Amino acid sequence: KTADSGEPARRPLITGLEYRFPPAQDKFAPNDARLAGALAAFGGGDLGKFLFETVAGLSFRTAEEIACRFGETGAFDMKTAERCYRFIGEFLFSEEKKPCVRYTEKGAEDFFVRPYESLGGEYRFFPSVDEAERGYFEEKERAGAFAALKNRLTECVKKEEKKYEKRLKIILEKQLDCKDLEQDKIKGDLILSNVWRAKRGDKTLVCENFYAENCPEISIPLDVNLTPQENAQKFYKRYNKQKRTLKAVAPQKEETLAELEYVKSLYSEIALAEDAAALKFVESELAAAGFLKI
Repeated sequence: KTADSGEPARRPLITGLEYRFPPAQDKFAPNDARLAGALAAFGGGDLGKFLFETVAGLSFRTAEEIACRFGETGAFDMKTAERCYRFIGEFLFSEEKKPCVRYTEKGAEDFFVRPYESLGGEYRFFPSVDEAERGYFEEKERAGAFAALKNRLTECVKKEEKKYEKRLKIILEKQLDCKDLEQDKIKGDLILSNVWRAKRGDKTLVCENFYAENCPEISIPLDVNLTPQENAQKFYKRYNKQKRTLKAVAPQKEETLAELEYVKSLYSEIALAEDAAALKFVESELAAAGFLKI
């Protein structure tokens, strides 16, 4: 329960201090004959809200149900007020009981002594109110366990998805680094074809690129500490290294994409699971794949 900032000053709660009851509300007990006179003040509109504010002990939901069943929304005269007063007593003190739990698309919502027409939904009936209450809380507990398992499995899948996305990113970066490998081979070929034009100590070799259309001029950077032949071998080594890298990452990329697709498919399995048994199956599948420890 929350209280405004002035509440402690009005009613301090300290051990040993005399307790003071909260200020009385302007409400009447359902069996208080004065309630009929209070109901006569209803000027029309939201009867449920009016009953909640006027009748002591009513929850807003019960007030709404009484209003729904009574069926009057216009202003009350004294005759209608007295009829409403009797109706409230009959509703609250009736011996008729159909203990039940109300269900919506979210699951078990609440338990009641009898179904509430104002709420709709589906109802499951029980022999007693105690059993309805127990059934409701058992259902909420199952729903809580189901939601917790669902979240746990979803987080596990997210973790694996991030892992494979990171792996794929590394593979794609390696492929990107090798995009110019053919240029390295061409440069090695051109150096050997023009070896007579270069010597150790040269920073560049300028020659015609006979691999390109119209043989445009190309400037190839050289290592001044190497001979032309060694510079050519340097390009060939880089070309061969990149070629081996591409060959190695190709199956890795294919495997990672397949794993990523499988991991993403698990989201659908989790989302479509309607009960704990279905989730347990997904859990065992994740465990078998090594994604989760049970």
